[in-house]
Amino acid sequence: RQTISFQYDEGESAVVLSASLPVRSCTDCEFDFLDRVGQELKHEAVCRHLNVLTPREIKAIRDKNRMTRAEFATLTGLGEAAIGRWERSEQIQSVANDRYLRRLATRKRT
Repeated sequence: RQTISFQYDEGESAVVLSASLPVRSCTDCEFDFLDRVGQELKHEAVCRHLNVLTPREIKAIRDKNRMTRAEFATLTGLGEAAIGRWERSEQIQSVANDRYLRRLATRKRT
């Protein structure tokens, strides 16, 4: 693992974040890159910076309720595709949706 610094966002909103990531190297061309795990950890660093749930935390909420994505989407009114993108580190949920998910995480099961 290496501590990598990277820019998040652009313009006046740009910030430099750091994360300990597993960096891979191509043996043929010596090009350094992040594999899937590295990309997910980088995404988690951005989520922590934005103070929103990470993909693993979102999936844990759904798992805690023993629901498929489709069931969770029906219960919450959130889109099944959006939930999938959040869980796969393809997109970061809005602050409003993050607050909703956090509220769901603290609700008592009946």
